[in-house]
Amino acid sequence: MSKNRMKSKGALAKYDREYLERMESIRRKENSFDPSLLADPVATKTGWNSVGSGYTNIATHKLVQVTPQRLEFRSTLKAYVASAFFLLIGMCFFGHAVKNASSLLPGVIFFGIGALMMYFGTIPFVFDKREGYLWKGRKKPESDAVQKHSAKKITLIEEVHAIQLLHDFVKKKTRSPGPRYVSTYEMNIVIADGSRVTVVRHCDKESMLKDTEKLSIFLGKPIWNAA
Repeated sequence: MSKNRMKSKGALAKYDREYLERMESIRRKENSFDPSLLADPVATKTGWNSVGSGYTNIATHKLVQVTPQRLEFRSTLKAYVASAFFLLIGMCFFGHAVKNASSLLPGVIFFGIGALMMYFGTIPFVFDKREGYLWKGRKKPESDAVQKHSAKKITLIEEVHAIQLLHDFVKKKTRSPGPRYVSTYEMNIVIADGSRVTVVRHCDKESMLKDTEKLSIFLGKPIWNAA
């Protein structure tokens, strides 16, 4: 690796670090949050770092009232469009593969990405008072599967203590000039023992706040807003 290239990478890393530190400093000044001020012992033993990772430029999920006793986080239209975009590109490559076999591989890749986004992105997160618990999945879990911290992220509603909102800076995977970090917001359900379950994570703060307020009223639980 040439010296000029090494210097360029070093300068970029320094820029990233300084930019992130500056943004974090601004965020802390604007949204200073001290868990001890909540006067809640659960808040002090709850983690305040982000649980999830990655980012999206759109609100991927929206809280929908299915019945008076049931709310669900479902994929937004924008999320469906994003998935369909990859599927369409894949289909275009498949069409071109009839004349040029080299288009088959990128077709499989794009179509596969779109299919995975469509499948996993449309899994709902359910809050059901009638059943007495919340879960992530298309099917209602069996009653004997209701366990804290299970692989299906099932938690009894009566054990929900609060709704936590967090803000995070995530580095974009891009070589374009300008800011290389984006703000991402995360909603977690805090359990009575201080453990957390991540519900949604995306970059649309306004949408996140509206859904959090709606969920707070439904559950009758406070919002711990550190975003």
